[in-house]
Amino acid sequence: MNFNVFKTIFSVFFLMLSLSTVASTKEGAVEDHIDSLANRLFDQNQFDKARMVLQRKLQMVNEAGGVKDLSYIHRLDRIAKCWNRMEQMDSAVSVAQQVVDLYSKNICASDKQYAKFLDRLSLYQVANKDYKGAMENCRKALEIFENFKSDDYDKALVLMHTAEVSWYLGKNADAISYELRGLNIVKNFFGEHSKEYVGEASYLRKYYEANGDKGKAKSLADRLSVLLKETAEGRVDLPQIADLTSWEVAHAHNRDVQRYIEYYLSRHVSDARMDEARHYIMHFAMVSKDVSFIIGRNEKKIASSGENQDWYYTAMIAACCEYALKTGKKDYTYDMFEYALCRVLNFYEANIRLTGENKYLEKFLDAYVKDKDTFVKLLKEAFAKQKM
Repeated sequence: MNFNVFKTIFSVFFLMLSLSTVASTKEGAVEDHIDSLANRLFDQNQFDKARMVLQRKLQMVNEAGGVKDLSYIHRLDRIAKCWNRMEQMDSAVSVAQQVVDLYSKNICASDKQYAKFLDRLSLYQVANKDYKGAMENCRKALEIFENFKSDDYDKALVLMHTAEVSWYLGKNADAISYELRGLNIVKNFFGEHSKEYVGEASYLRKYYEANGDKGKAKSLADRLSVLLKETAEGRVDLPQIADLTSWEVAHAHNRDVQRYIEYYLSRHVSDARMDEARHYIMHFAMVSKDVSFIIGRNEKKIASSGENQDWYYTAMIAACCEYALKTGKKDYTYDMFEYALCRVLNFYEANIRLTGENKYLEKFLDAYVKDKDTFVKLLKEAFAKQKM
């Protein structure tokens, strides 16, 4: 069944989180509107129009002698993405270089965000066939991540991008080394049966073949075939459930719980480990200080809409936890509410034949089918009522 019926709305909402701030002034409200419009156009594949909207805003800042702050840099980064999606790679590289230069000069030249901007620039350089320039920026980005002495998914992406650039440069042994390091992080984060791991491991096979390691390439191909078969049969890799005796222990297992949340919100309620995941997520929500939100009385109606409907209440809790862990914002705000409810609606749409209809959620589905503006209005009204 389709899990992506709300993908367009959800992606717009999520992108807004990275660009917009709370509009406490008229100017702030205008900026939010500009970002929202640009995001909407981008999601509709109207990349040149999105670019022009963002470009006009930056031009206004330049003409007024405004500060080229973080919001300015993020908008410039979005312009580079627009050029990339239009396959105008000279422009994408040029603007991405401006992003890197401005961020290092005005913000920081040693944090992870700077490393991610360097990595993004390298991707555009690869598309533009500037492999030496791409390798230089990959190495700079990787050096920054190495300084933090911890493995996260962003570091894995840099490693795997460095592997690809090494392959383009004919340095196949280096490509294999970088790819193996990146895949090890991906495996720890998502498991072998994840689309992230299986999808990326195919590149390792290509690097083995380029290096003349035919035996390793065949062995990996056989392993991937097994993984794909097991994944199709519902096999999933989940961390061992920890005894969350305190908020400190819960904090230490944030990433593990995120894995259970991702599993829960992407599966049918009939899957083998859903009950186990449900109890773990609910226990985490009660213990953790990283997700100290309170679900409104209105949303508790989700669980009282009939038999088997508590799956959706858990989904609401899970989605709120996911939002808090991803953004670092633990309070139950409108942003958390809209994120969570869109996640729940995806989950509901995929499971309705197993659980039956949920009266509370059906009204949101009906509103979405009628009109997106009606849907957003209903979201805002629902949040306002539960805050009263």
